[in-house]
Amino acid sequence: MPSLAPIDLQKSVPHHPYIDLIPYPGLRRTLLEILREHPNSINQVELCYDIESGGLRLWGQYSWLPDSYELTVEFAAKWGFLFRRDPEALTATNFWRRQRGEAPLRPEHFGSTHGHGYRGRFRDLKLVGLLRDDL
Repeated sequence: MPSLAPIDLQKSVPHHPYIDLIPYPGLRRTLLEILREHPNSINQVELCYDIESGGLRLWGQYSWLPDSYELTVEFAAKWGFLFRRDPEALTATNFWRRQRGEAPLRPEHFGSTHGHGYRGRFRDLKLVGLLRDDL
């Protein structure tokens, strides 16, 4: 499946295997760039747990298709800055929200909740700072 095709960094940066199953290549690239530059800056086990516990909901029929997923509001607030390169995550999320008659998420929802995740720790990291500034 094209969305699961390995990117170059998957071959060279040590990472938790769940990253290989994420159907957003831009998310995988962002995660792996951060892990390459700052190996202990993201708790990969916590991110995996948050995904598995419903933060990234599968609604569609095919798990390899990016548009089959929805990010919960809480997940987007905590980890959304990682999705900077994948606007299709926001598009897919809002499709599923519209199906339920809910208001769409906007880019400012992504990583905007104070006190969640690693916001304070990432403030000093150049790459993540740039990504957060663009949101």
